[in-house]
Amino acid sequence: MDALERKTRLLGLHPQIGPERPDIGKGVRSAISGVYLILYQLLEDRVEVVRYVHMRRRLEGLN
Repeated sequence: MDALERKTRLLGLHPQIGPERPDIGKGVRSAISGVYLILYQLLEDRVEVVRYVHMRRRLEGLN
């Protein structure tokens, strides 16, 4: 299991650890894993990953 997969699983167990990112979209949170930003949302019964973004990519226009 790689670091990105481990971090994604951790978000499933502790979904509140990532800060809210209203600059990206309503209800979107983020977490960092290596050179990737994990964008996700908390749904009623699960965490849904919206996108994995390389940290070099500009975030404008992702929403």
